[in-house]
Amino acid sequence: MTNPMMQSLYKKPALEPDWEEARRFHGHLGPWLALGMKIGQEAMTVLSARPHFGTRVHVRCRLAPPVSCLVDGLQWMTGATYGKRNLIAEEAETVHIRVEHVETGTAVVFRLVPGAPEAMGRWMGEIGDEPASYHVFDRPADELYTTEVVPGRSTE
Repeated sequence: MTNPMMQSLYKKPALEPDWEEARRFHGHLGPWLALGMKIGQEAMTVLSARPHFGTRVHVRCRLAPPVSCLVDGLQWMTGATYGKRNLIAEEAETVHIRVEHVETGTAVVFRLVPGAPEAMGRWMGEIGDEPASYHVFDRPADELYTTEVVPGRSTE
C-alpha cells in the first residue's frame, strides 16, 4: 500500500488550498506560506498551466524564514520543485516572483506592495501564525501584491 502522504504529493495541485496537507508538507501554517499559496493559486489560474511540469517558478526573496516560507507555498500550489529545477530561489532584499508557462512563455510577475511584509509580521504578532495564514489568504490580492501578465510567444 502506498503511503497516504506520498499519494497526496502526487495529486494535481488544487486551486483551493488543502490546509492540512500544506501543514504536513511545510510543518506548520504561517502567513508567508499562505502568501506563496495565494500567489501560486493565482498564477496557475491565470496561466492555465499543467501542474508539476507546466511551469517555471523564479523567486527572489530573503532566503531565510519566515520570508522564504513563501517558496514552499509556491511549490505546493504549482507543483514546481527545486529537484526538477523548475523552481529557482535567489537571495534578494525584496520579493519578486515570476511564474512562467513553459509552453507559451507567458508569465505572471508578482511584487509585494509597500507595507505588506510589515503587515504580515504585525498579524503574526497580534493573532498568531495559523490565524494570520487564513487572514493573508483571504485578503484581496491588491492589498498584498501587484500582478503583471507578460505575454509569451505568439501561437499563430
